[in-house]
Amino acid sequence: MQARMAHPLYAKIVGKRYGASIYKAVLEEIRYRAETGKYIIRGFGYSGKLPDFDDLQLVPVHGLGTPPPVDQYRESVDTTVTIGNGRVKRPIKLKTPIMIGAMSYGATSREFKLACAKAANLVGTASNTGEGGMVAERAEDGRIKWLEYEYVKPNGYLLVQFASGRWGVSVEYLINSDGIEIKYGQGA
Repeated sequence: MQARMAHPLYAKIVGKRYGASIYKAVLEEIRYRAETGKYIIRGFGYSGKLPDFDDLQLVPVHGLGTPPPVDQYRESVDTTVTIGNGRVKRPIKLKTPIMIGAMSYGATSREFKLACAKAANLVGTASNTGEGGMVAERAEDGRIKWLEYEYVKPNGYLLVQFASGRWGVSVEYLINSDGIEIKYGQGA
């Protein structure tokens, strides 16, 4: 960056404002590219410093009935979200308000689906089976063992998708879930 700043044309293009006509700026940038073989990175013609995450400072809101934090910029934040509270017997209580979206077992691998379920368990959120059903194996007693459901517990939740094709959907599949997503359209 310092080497580019040392080039007189670069400093002129980036540091100077052009009035109503941008023609001079375009010619000078073409000249700079021809001499150096490099182009100038900038956002939509803006030549100043572009903002980044270091420019943000999040300060919590006080005075809403909560005691002030111990430290001015550090405060515990509860991100828990409850879905179905007061409406169902077992509401879904997400520790992290981000859910893993519905991706079909047929379109993804067994390892990927189990990794999503494990991740949901680790962060306390929900994983969605998608329209392809759950990852299943036959247990020693011949019963179906839902691996995704086992991996997502005890901290996460498993949502199942009920789509028009009903691939992999059975009564047992629906009963073993924590929630049912009804798919009635697709944007892909």
